[in-house]
Amino acid sequence: MKFLNKHSQSYSSRISALCIGLCVAFSSAIPAGATPSTYDIKDSQSVIGEVRYIEAREGDTLLIIANEFKLGYEELVAANRKIDTWDLKRGTRVILPTRFILPKGKREGIYINTANYRLFYYPKKYKGNKVITYPISVGRGEWPTPKKSTSIIEKLVNPNWYPPLAVRKEHKEWGEELPNVVPPGPDNPLGEFALQLGLPGYLIHGTNKPYGIGMNVTHGCIRLHPDAIERIFKMVPRKTKVHIIDEPYTLAVEDNVVYFEAHADSIENDAGLATKLTKTLKRTLTDKMPAIDWQRFSDIAGEQRGIPAAINWGWQEQAAQEVIQFQERLRESTATQLTGRPHLF
Repeated sequence: MKFLNKHSQSYSSRISALCIGLCVAFSSAIPAGATPSTYDIKDSQSVIGEVRYIEAREGDTLLIIANEFKLGYEELVAANRKIDTWDLKRGTRVILPTRFILPKGKREGIYINTANYRLFYYPKKYKGNKVITYPISVGRGEWPTPKKSTSIIEKLVNPNWYPPLAVRKEHKEWGEELPNVVPPGPDNPLGEFALQLGLPGYLIHGTNKPYGIGMNVTHGCIRLHPDAIERIFKMVPRKTKVHIIDEPYTLAVEDNVVYFEAHADSIENDAGLATKLTKTLKRTLTDKMPAIDWQRFSDIAGEQRGIPAAINWGWQEQAAQEVIQFQERLRESTATQLTGRPHLF
């Protein structure tokens, strides 16, 4: 995908030297299966988390790593476009995309962005100063997840699954007969917990196939890892607002830095999209903001790696400062420790 102007150097090649330093300094020893999901946030904060890196083990695939670190498959693949998804060599540096721009809107309830396969939940008792985020699976092809605002109308424990006629017909074409009702148990695709939405037939639910988290694989429902749905289920009350959006490109301004996050999209008119993004960005800026590096903006939009990055002129200095700040926090932390999987420092 090309944006704004033609260029011969990609975003990745232009900053390869800087990335070597970032890959070392941004690494953190994360206990296996325990990537961050809860963040304390300030009123003015719009970017959360930090990019982290690990080394692949023998036999690793991105699917295995996504499941181990409770990340979504597609977001992990997007962040690591230049490595082999299914045949990682031992020692391959793998990016863990654990930095996000928060959805626009009032910080209450649940936001689901189908473009980045992410759920963001603001628990009411923290009044917008805490957010919980998890990867999700959404509807595929002819079964898209509706982009609407709704609310949670019921909470279901060990729900029965009532396959719609169209779903039973689809499975029959595959040579599989589905019953009218699938009771709770290992064969129930809804898992142990489900949140019924005000959109008839749609749920936020668990799964009996956690390896499928972070993909377009559902019949329109929103699917979470079993651990994630259990936690959300216990916290979220009935009548909680749910906003389902599709925003592949997001912008944020924080501490005089402009961040841009780009995900894959289905818009074919690249020139039109570039113009729209440029207008949106210019509306976001003020006269006091540093000038934008439009080439970097174009590169990030084309790469679509799903990781927020600074796009001001002088972004190299900004990235280097983040490295220093992260190193300081890492030294101050007493909870960081290795857990058997090699990490980079």
